Amino acid sequence: MKHTGTPLPWFINRDTRRDMEWNISINSLTVPNLTACLMTHDDERDPIENTCPLTEANAAFIVTACNNHEALVESLEAITQRANESGIGEMGLIDTIHAMHGIAKAALARVREGK
Repeated sequence: MKHTGTPLPWFINRDTRRDMEWNISINSLTVPNLTACLMTHDDERDPIENTCPLTEANAAFIVTACNNHEALVESLEAITQRANESGIGEMGLIDTIHAMHGIAKAALARVREGK
């Protein structure tokens, strides 16, 4: 499934105005001034940092999921293709498993890096 929306990537934009630090928007890096989502506090604010950890975590999850969507779909397609091309016998199966493991490991590394 090819992404057909705004070109990636998206990023987290924290409001820097005094007493508004808990506002977080998700903005396009490729289209100036395009905001996809505005998140206000939905949990207890940190009184020192004036931030909301749950809102920050939700925004990070959304951005990571969106920015990695195409790569994850491509990885799953590659795994499926490799499984369909598996060789004959035990060695062919072992080669296929190793190849699929490498694809999955690389995809997971990208997601864990938050890119």
